[in-house]
Amino acid sequence: MIEEIDFAFLFCRVMAEYGIPFKAVKALPFKLFWLMSNNISRLRAEKDVRALMIANCSQAQDATVELRSSLITELGTIMKVDPIASAVRDVEGFNELKAMAAD
Repeated sequence: MIEEIDFAFLFCRVMAEYGIPFKAVKALPFKLFWLMSNNISRLRAEKDVRALMIANCSQAQDATVELRSSLITELGTIMKVDPIASAVRDVEGFNELKAMAAD
């Protein structure tokens, strides 16, 4: 009976943490289910550490600057925009839009 309760808890825990519906969790391969289940605590710890760092930033300006720098580094480059390349006017497209607005 205890084993069933423990498994039910783990099953519900995976559903709750990953937002996966019952049928999808039930269909997971056994190894994948255990991998996901075993990483829940690590994922929660990562979120908690970040939340703690953010809360601590309210106490010190230096911590805020350091955290911001760290998060920007973690974020990385999302997209680079060349201002010169994006400055070229699309005359044909502009005229098409102008014609649509006139209709």
